[in-house]
Order: sequence, then structure tokens, then C-alpha cells
Amino acid sequence: MRYRDTGDYQNLGAPVDDNLMFFSVILGIILGFAFIAFGLRVKRYWMVIWGTGLILAASSYFVMRMLGYF
Repeated sequence: MRYRDTGDYQNLGAPVDDNLMFFSVILGIILGFAFIAFGLRVKRYWMVIWGTGLILAASSYFVMRMLGYF
């Protein structure tokens, strides 16, 4: 084996906190709106599609949370 396995698998650290997840979702929605605005301004419609997809993906977190999946 090329690399030595020296990992401590009993103490992996803290999992992702709910506040970090919420901040990531809000950041995704803000970036999605920024992609849409900039894409419309420079007439790059792939950015509009990308921003719309990002907003839908980030918003789905809130829907799934309200339905009780998280």
C-alpha cells in the first residue's frame, strides 16, 4: 500500500450544523438571483438557466424541511 492509514475513525469531528446548512441555502438563493440578473444583462442565457436551477435546488431544501424529511 502506498499511503499509510493513520486516520482516527473513532473521533471524526463535529457534523455539519443546521446553521451552516441554512447559510448555504440562503447563499445559494442569493447567488441564483445574481446569476439571473447578470445573465440577463450580458445576454448569456445559460447563466439564467443555471441561476434558476440553483434557486430551485436551494428552495427544495425548505420544502423538504417543511415536509419533515430533514
